[in-house]
Amino acid sequence: VVDLPVRKLKKEYLDYFGVKVGVSEEDGTTPLSTYFPYYRANNLVAYKVRLLNEKKFWSVGSQKACDLFGWEQAKLTGGKKLFITEGEFDAIALFQIMKEHNKGTPYADLNPAVVSLSNGASGAVKQLTSLLADIRKLFKEIVIVFDNDDPGKKAAEDVQRVIPDALVAHLPLKDANECLISGRAKAAYNACQFQAARPKNTRLVNGSSLHEAAKEAPKH
Repeated sequence: VVDLPVRKLKKEYLDYFGVKVGVSEEDGTTPLSTYFPYYRANNLVAYKVRLLNEKKFWSVGSQKACDLFGWEQAKLTGGKKLFITEGEFDAIALFQIMKEHNKGTPYADLNPAVVSLSNGASGAVKQLTSLLADIRKLFKEIVIVFDNDDPGKKAAEDVQRVIPDALVAHLPLKDANECLISGRAKAAYNACQFQAARPKNTRLVNGSSLHEAAKEAPKH
């Protein structure tokens, strides 16, 4: 495990998530690929491999019906707020942002619960719905930290239809890793920790509001 300078991700945080780094056979140091571990029922079942110089993925083992990336770590944090990102790099970046922000504070030893979808925004609803019972057992708050682009926004809306109490964080840049790379870590921290909210333009309607509306006399 080594630092990933191109992503500004530190070795200690990659190691926390069990990520392995493939390096050049020529010099033995230049990072070329990352191996993200995936678990099912507490058992390591696959590594998702991603090249660093181009957007190519493949799996070693089967990711079918696997847990969220980082779920094994999230379960052990003791926290009650779960942050869900679109991708593995973003989960690690957000964890790093929060840990670095809390250094020298009473919260320095606490680990935030940060996970990632295994197959991006398109599979968000299916994966989170299948794991929702387990998530509810451990966490009181769910914060969606998907990419700040059209697919990410749509996925966040779709997830809110099945998890209406989920909060949505609006990042200042496209994703958490981009915020880290571009020096917007503090803004990203605030967006996730303090400014996440349920969108006001949601099309969901609470049953209680309908009940109160039914008490009103008809208006002519």
